[in-house]
Amino acid sequence: MSPQETQVVNAYSRTNLRPTSTETVVLDSIIRNAVDKISHNDRKRFSLQLKVNAMLHELQYLSKEGTQMRQERDNLVAIRSSARLLPAEILVRIFSYLGVDGNFHLPEVSMLLNICRVCSAWRNACVGCPELWTAISINIPGNDTDLLEVQSARRLFALWFDCARYLPIRVSLKVFKTNLDPSKELLREILPFVHRISELQIRLERPHGLDSLSPLPRGSLTMLERLSLSFPRGHHNRPYSVAYPIKFFDAAPLLRAVSLDLDSILLSNPARFACPWSQLTYLDIKQGLLPAAWDYIFRQCLNLQSGAFHLIIATFRHPFFQLGPTRVTYQTLTALTLNISPYIREEPPMPYLCFDFPALQDLCLTADDTYLDAMESDDLDGSADISTILPCLTASSIRRLVLVRVSVEINNLVKLFATCTALEELSLELPEFTPQELFKALKSGVDGMITGPSLPQLTSFATCIPYGDDSLFATSLADLVLWWHLHCPGRIEPLKDVTLFAYHIPRRKTDPIDPTANMLRAFESAVEHCVYNEVSYPTGFRLKTAIASFTGQSPLKGLRSWTSMDWQQ
Repeated sequence: MSPQETQVVNAYSRTNLRPTSTETVVLDSIIRNAVDKISHNDRKRFSLQLKVNAMLHELQYLSKEGTQMRQERDNLVAIRSSARLLPAEILVRIFSYLGVDGNFHLPEVSMLLNICRVCSAWRNACVGCPELWTAISINIPGNDTDLLEVQSARRLFALWFDCARYLPIRVSLKVFKTNLDPSKELLREILPFVHRISELQIRLERPHGLDSLSPLPRGSLTMLERLSLSFPRGHHNRPYSVAYPIKFFDAAPLLRAVSLDLDSILLSNPARFACPWSQLTYLDIKQGLLPAAWDYIFRQCLNLQSGAFHLIIATFRHPFFQLGPTRVTYQTLTALTLNISPYIREEPPMPYLCFDFPALQDLCLTADDTYLDAMESDDLDGSADISTILPCLTASSIRRLVLVRVSVEINNLVKLFATCTALEELSLELPEFTPQELFKALKSGVDGMITGPSLPQLTSFATCIPYGDDSLFATSLADLVLWWHLHCPGRIEPLKDVTLFAYHIPRRKTDPIDPTANMLRAFESAVEHCVYNEVSYPTGFRLKTAIASFTGQSPLKGLRSWTSMDWQQ
């Protein structure tokens, strides 16, 4: 208060004095100022109280978060401590489930090496377990401009073989460099360890790198069981001719499986490639062999159990198997895949009649159309004809049969099916026949047959819908499925598994997929009407439909690969 206001208050604070009107106004002003100050202080106190409450809530939240973080930290510390304290046997069992097999492009992305960098306990567990170091794969792509990977690979070869100790190792080497090809240097690094290699996979764009194995002593590959050599042509249009003999694998007593893809090599003289053919149980040959080499190899491989042969462009200008009149019998061959090219016009057919497969169970015959685009269509004589191979088959032993885009007379095909009494799985894609014609023949038979082949043990059937076909295809196929499932005479097992692919070939990216989907729905409806309405409870019946893009490879080829070599097993 001002000095005047203080004087007035002190003067009239005594009793028996009554203030004048002027003094009353002054006193009222003093009271109003005091009330305003009290209200202002109350507002400040309330605002401060709100801030204090907010800070208390924040402190409570931070305290709770801090408690949770401390608990997580303690849990992580406990896990880390417990992992460090785990026995090496348990650590090794855990690492084996990670799929650690030594595959790497660069050392820093190697899973096994990264595990070794975690802690000393993990490193000791990995290094102390030779089973984790039994596979190494080096992949050097063609777009890599430096040789850092090669330098790392040289150091890691010794590390892997040292950690594997006495165990055999699977080695995979893939080099696709167009210049500064390091394959020779890498193969030289393998030479000191060849006696411990059980599986060797070499894939080079230039075959000259194999020359590095020339110093290999005879009989050094004492543990080699599987061999894969692949030389894709890559940027080179013309194949190389082998100027030096490949005789590194002739003295491998345990070698049983060989896969050859010699696209960039023309091997005319089999003496230049030495291999213990007579002891092989699996053989896969894709390209690069001329008829003389085929003649020699097929006369030697009499103990095969499965094989995959791609009879393509290297044999176009020559009669294929120039074998003599002696019939070659493969008593142990149970699985065979033939990828056949169309014939050149005026070329004699492939004389399969010199072969005999009495124990064959799995047969896959497909047409190879890899090189068809590069050749004149007028030179080709339609699809790959398989008529000459049918007399070689003992049909009663075949259990699985795949026919994809091959050529055969429908009478011969149906009569073959009539003798396939043990057939369990059948996959068909035969564009030469209309679906109605094919399925009618399978159901009603051909000339000289009362009904179609019963296939008494058939349980699985797969086929493809041609692009642009109408709903009559779905109806005819559904009728065949019903006949096989219920009414076919002599059935031992009902048809349980049906797979149908429908091709979709859009002319433009915006073309709808609805017509193809409608085709599948029509088939599903027809099967449901024919099968499920006829049978009150179709035990085990399963129907699968899928839309496939029309590419060079049929979707039926991917259903099952019986003769493929799995390098990771």
